[in-house]
Amino acid sequence: MTASRLPAASLFAAFFVVYGLLATPFFIGGDHILFTFVGIDGGYAQAPGYPLYSMLCRLFVAILPLPPIHATSLGTAFLGALAIAAFFRGLVAWGVETRSSVIAAGIFGLMPHVVFIHTQAEVFALNHLFAALILWAYAPNPSTNPMRTFGLGLLA
Repeated sequence: MTASRLPAASLFAAFFVVYGLLATPFFIGGDHILFTFVGIDGGYAQAPGYPLYSMLCRLFVAILPLPPIHATSLGTAFLGALAIAAFFRGLVAWGVETRSSVIAAGIFGLMPHVVFIHTQAEVFALNHLFAALILWAYAPNPSTNPMRTFGLGLLA
């Protein structure tokens, strides 16, 4: 593993454990209920519908042998942990020192509001993941690889 992959994998594992333990198995109101029912029955949530997150909720409910409310919360915890690891990789790609990047990603991941939305069925964990991937993908890179341009287009 390269120097930035080990801390990223460690951050993912640590945050998935923390978020997974805190993932709510209860209805707590708001969009959490809505996305859980979308995970059970399909359809779309609300305008604009969040089609990717709605499909992921269906996937979480289908593959996790848990009650649907807990399955969607745990799936969101997985996305949130991926977002923290991608945020770390983005910081490193922009030239921030590894230790500082770990601290910054850890502080972001442990902010009370971030913990709250990464432990229930809420679309913002997926939004955080995309924002972190864009940060990582737009890092200065002398490479003119056409796949990088294609990937940036998909993220945008």
